[in-house]
Amino acid sequence: METARIIYDGCRLDVPIMPDGKPLHIPYDGFAHWQGTYCGPGKFGDMIVPDDLFGVPINIACFIHDHSNALAETTEEDHMSNVMFRENMFAILRHLEPRPEWKDKFHYARWHRAILYYEAVDTCGLRRDVV
Repeated sequence: METARIIYDGCRLDVPIMPDGKPLHIPYDGFAHWQGTYCGPGKFGDMIVPDDLFGVPINIACFIHDHSNALAETTEEDHMSNVMFRENMFAILRHLEPRPEWKDKFHYARWHRAILYYEAVDTCGLRRDVV
């Protein structure tokens, strides 16, 4: 799977190259305008996996992960998609946490939860060549 680095609302994010040869299109202009729930495994799982890390929105990282995961054809590409998810969550935290509204006591909890989300999806996620 090929990837590209884009700048989204001032934040560097990795996205997959789609079958048309272009980087994944992000549908909204800026974190403040982001819509949709993309985090969680669907149905009931969406209710227990929030779209933010203690207030910092990560739904764009989930949106990118959904698309990169759908493109993955091997276990290696699946793992690459999961690593991209982790790195995008980290990039969002580094970009948004310095803002005044997120300078609070949840700093370490956010980073811990990002690692937990990555480990859960990389450990429990569906592997392409196992199915």
